[in-house]
Amino acid sequence: MSRSALLRKLKIGAVLAVIAVALFGVRMLLVSQANIGVSQETSAQPLHEAVTNDRLKRMEGSGLVRAADNANLSLSIDLKDGNIEVLDKAGGFVWRSKPAKEEVDKDASNNLWKNNLQSPLIVEYVKSYTETVPTFANAFTPNTKVTVYEMTNGARAYYEFESIGIKMAVDYYLHDDHLEVEVPHYMIEEPADVYETDEQGVTTLDSSKLRKIVAYNVLPFFGAAQAGSSQGYLMVPDGPGALIRFGQNKTYNLNFTGTVYGSDLSYANSFDSSLYAGLEEPRAFYPAFGLNRGDRSMLAVIHSGESGADIVGSPAGVNTSFYNAYAHFKFREKYKKLTDLTGAGVFLYADFSVNVTRNIKYYLLHGEKSNYAGMAETYRSYLMKEKGLTKKPEREDGLPLELRIVGGAEKDGFLAPAFIPMTTFGQAGGMLDYFRQNGIRSMNVVYEGWADGGTSVRYPNRFPAASRLGGTKGLKQFVEQARSFGYKVLLEDDHMRALTGKGVSERNDVVRNIQNAPLDIGEKGGRELVLNANAIARFMERSMPEYLELQIDGIQERGLGVLNSDFNASLPMNREQIKRKYEAYIAAMAKELGAVRLWRGMAFQLTGGVSVENVAGDYSFSPIIDEVVPFYHMALHGLADYISVPYNQMDEPEKELLKAVEYGANVGFAVTAEKTELLKDAKQNRLYSSAFDIWKEDILKLYGKVNAALGGVSGSFITGHEQIGRDVFRTTYENGTEIVCNYSDSPYAYRGKSVPAMDFIAVKGSDGP
Repeated sequence: MSRSALLRKLKIGAVLAVIAVALFGVRMLLVSQANIGVSQETSAQPLHEAVTNDRLKRMEGSGLVRAADNANLSLSIDLKDGNIEVLDKAGGFVWRSKPAKEEVDKDASNNLWKNNLQSPLIVEYVKSYTETVPTFANAFTPNTKVTVYEMTNGARAYYEFESIGIKMAVDYYLHDDHLEVEVPHYMIEEPADVYETDEQGVTTLDSSKLRKIVAYNVLPFFGAAQAGSSQGYLMVPDGPGALIRFGQNKTYNLNFTGTVYGSDLSYANSFDSSLYAGLEEPRAFYPAFGLNRGDRSMLAVIHSGESGADIVGSPAGVNTSFYNAYAHFKFREKYKKLTDLTGAGVFLYADFSVNVTRNIKYYLLHGEKSNYAGMAETYRSYLMKEKGLTKKPEREDGLPLELRIVGGAEKDGFLAPAFIPMTTFGQAGGMLDYFRQNGIRSMNVVYEGWADGGTSVRYPNRFPAASRLGGTKGLKQFVEQARSFGYKVLLEDDHMRALTGKGVSERNDVVRNIQNAPLDIGEKGGRELVLNANAIARFMERSMPEYLELQIDGIQERGLGVLNSDFNASLPMNREQIKRKYEAYIAAMAKELGAVRLWRGMAFQLTGGVSVENVAGDYSFSPIIDEVVPFYHMALHGLADYISVPYNQMDEPEKELLKAVEYGANVGFAVTAEKTELLKDAKQNRLYSSAFDIWKEDILKLYGKVNAALGGVSGSFITGHEQIGRDVFRTTYENGTEIVCNYSDSPYAYRGKSVPAMDFIAVKGSDGP
C-alpha cells in the first residue's frame, strides 16, 4: 500500500474511531439488551440433551473407575481429578489424558506446567478486562473441587474452582470407534460483574471480585509422548497437513498455532496492522489434528464450536518435555479499544463471552492405519458420516479440462475507469471450438471478469454482463454453445464483499466491528466492506433468477470463507452463527445451480456439489514443521473435485505441477484472447502470461499428460502416500494405481519403469508384479 493511500485510509479510520469512541457505551448497552447469542448455544442441532448435575448420579469409589465399556474400547475416569484412560482392546494399548507417573517424574518443567500436564482441563482467566496476560487454573489449583457423575455410555467431570468462582463440566461419551468429549455451554459459570456506588453516586466496576474466562483447553496432553520415549509425530493443520516429528533437534522454542478458519477480523483494526496481518496469516482450513506413536495414533476432530478454536502443536522442550497437540478454545477475544484519532488505545478482553458447546471426537487407530494416511481415511469417513459427503463416481471420459477465461478488467481513466476487453464472449466461443475440434470431451470453464467492470466488478451489482464483451445476450450465447458441446460454465462471483455503496446501506447491510465501524478489509487504498448475513441472503435472492436465466452450471465463489463476528446492534451474530449461515448459503447455491467452486475450501463450506481450487493453499512456513503432507487432499479425493491454481499462474510451474499430480489435483489454465501486456495498468491483475494463441497447444499437451495419469482415479479414494526415495513420493489409490513423482535431478527406477527427473509416471494396478 502506498504512503498516500495509507494516510487516506487512516484518516477515514480516524473519523470512524471518533464515532466509535462516542458510541462505544451505547453499543455495549444495545449489545447487552439484544442478547446477541454470544453467551448461548448456536449449534444447528443439539449434540446431546441438556442434563444438569441434579439429574445425574454421583460416581462412588476412589481412583480410576470404569465408566463405560464396549467391544473395542473401555473408558475409566479418576474420581480425584477427572483424568481419563481409554483402553484400546486391540493390543491392549492405553491412551491417557496425563502421562504416567514415571514420565512426570522425569519432566523438568516448573510447578505450573507440572500441574498443567497432569490436568484434563486448563482454564485461562483474567482478573481485569485490561489484564491481557491470563492466569492458569487446573485440576490441582488450590480449593478446586472435582465431582464425577455417571452418564449414559460415559461420565461427567464437574470442576468447581472455588477460589475464583468458575465452574465447568467436561462430558465423556464412549463410542465403538471413538471417544467423544464435550464441554456443554450451559454448565459454564463465572462470577458476575459487581458494581459499587460511592458517596458521590459514581458507579464503578469492583475489579477485586472480577474473574473472567478467556480460554480453556480440554485434554491438552491426551496421548502426549515424552522426548526420547517413542518414534512418531504430531500432525497439525498447517496448509494441507504438516508433521512435527519426535526426536528432531528443534532449535526453535516455538509452538504451532493454527486458528481454525482464520482470525476474526471484527476484533482487529488497521491502526496496529492487526487487520492486514489477520487477512494474510495462515489459517487452519479444517478442524483436525493428530498424534502418532509408531503403530498407534489418534485423530481428533473438533465436531462443534471449532470456529472459536486454535489448534496447537507443541514440541518437547517448549513448555514441558512432551510432544502434545490439543484444541485451545477461546471464550473471550482480546482487542484494541481505540481512544483517540491517532489510533492510540488500550488492549483488553471483551466484557462478553462467546459461549457455545465445544465437542471433540478422538479416533484411536492402530497398525497400518496409524500413519497420516490412516488419519486422512478416518477424517474422510467422518466427513461422510457426520457432514453428509458422498463418494463420487469414476468419470468414463477422465478428468475435465479446467479453463479459466478472463473477460475484462478496469484501469484508471481521466474522468472514469476505462474498460479493457481481454476476451469477448465471441472470442471465448472460439476457444471452445478449438478444444472441441481437438477432441476435448469434457471441460469446466470458469469465466472471470464477465460483469460490468470486469475483474473490478462493483459487487453486489454484478449484472448486467459487460457490454464491451458482448453483453448479456453474448454471454447467454456462449453458455448455450458450451452446453451444446457438453462443457460446463461457472461464473466467478463474491457474495461476501461490497465494493460499492450503490444499493448498500452501511447501517443495515454491512458487518460492524467491535468499534462499531463498518468492517473494511480493502487493501491498496480501496474499500471492501463485508456484507452481513441478511444482506448476503437478499443479494443472493436477487441474483439467483438472473443466473438461472443464463442457464450456467454453477458459481466460482470467492467469498463466504472468512468468518467475522457482527456487532450490528440490530442483528448481532458470532462466528458460529455466521458459519452456519454461510453453510446454508453455499448449499442453497449448489442446489439451485448445480455446482459451487470454492477458493481453498474451508471444511465448513464442504457439501454436495462443491469443488475446490487451490485446496488449503496457505502455509505458516514455521521452522518447527518437518514435512508438509497431503492430509486434507487425501481426505477429500473421491468426495469432492479439486484443482490447482492455473498452471500459468504458478510461481514455479514445473515443481508445482508435479506437486498437484502428487496430491491428486487436476491442473487448470488461465487464458485471455488478447495479449497479457494490455493488463499492465489494470486495477486487478493476477496474470503473467495468458494469451490463448501462445498457450493453446501447451494446454492440450499438459492436460493430456495429467489426464493420462489421474483420469482413471477421479472418483477413487487415496489409500496411501509416502516418500520412497530421496525427493521421490508415491501416492496410491484404492484401485491399485500408483502415481510416482520424482523431484530429483536424475531418473528414478521404480518397478521396472523409469521416472524421469522432475516428472511423474502412473503405474496402473494391473502393471505391478
